[in-house]
Amino acid sequence: MSDGKDQAGASAPGTSAASAEASLKDAVTSARAALPKAEAFRKVPAFRLKLRPPIAAALLGGLCLGSFGGGAAVALLTKGARAERPAIGQAEWKKLATRLDAQAAESARLATDIKLLKDRTAEAHDAAEKARAESGTRFGQLAERLDRLNKVGGETATKLAGLSEKLDHFDREQSARVTALGEKVERQRSAAPAAPAPAAPAAKVAAAEPALTGSLPDKPAAKPAPTLVDGWTLRDVYDGVAMIENRNRRLVEVGPGDTVPGIGRVEAIERRGKTWVVVTNRGLITSQLW
Repeated sequence: MSDGKDQAGASAPGTSAASAEASLKDAVTSARAALPKAEAFRKVPAFRLKLRPPIAAALLGGLCLGSFGGGAAVALLTKGARAERPAIGQAEWKKLATRLDAQAAESARLATDIKLLKDRTAEAHDAAEKARAESGTRFGQLAERLDRLNKVGGETATKLAGLSEKLDHFDREQSARVTALGEKVERQRSAAPAAPAPAAPAAKVAAAEPALTGSLPDKPAAKPAPTLVDGWTLRDVYDGVAMIENRNRRLVEVGPGDTVPGIGRVEAIERRGKTWVVVTNRGLITSQLW
């Protein structure tokens, strides 16, 4: 801008001089063109104009000076207009450049903010998708666990129901067996023969007959009744083991060689007649009625 301004300033004088010279030439040409007219006007008889040479020279000089002054004034006005134009254009250009720079900075800031917003939106979307996937996986695992728990609970309930049914059936069978055994024992007791009357003492043999003397053989002593283990009863026998029960309704499964507190060591499980007994080192366990 300054170079153009300097060039305009440098060329202004040359331009004004050329304009003044051209104006002077135009004035001279106009004066020369006016001479024939003046001659013709002078030849008119009625209106004859006589100009002295000094007056004509003064008039011609005035015309030249007027033309030169007009050209100089025009040159000066043109130079002022040209000098003002770059100053006004440069100020406006500076303002426009400042505005453009500010708008460019604002656009860059907005672009940065938009990019940051897009990045954060993408991150939030990715985080939401990840959380949604993790939640779906956790919910699926939880549902699977609940299904397994429900399945196990159903199986456990079925097993407990079956076990309860088996226990009820076992109790009914044992009650029926105990009842039948009690009736059988009562029948056996009622059908047992009366005890034989004691034999009369043998008469003493006279001493005169030693050949006939002698003593009768002693009657063998009766075996003592087996001792029963108190507080326990036999409920069932199966597969070589016995199921016994105490007064607290506690069922215990025993076999030969087992040791049970309050009972001792189990020696054997025997069948005596139509009933079973458990032989221990402390006595027998039979089916009893409480």
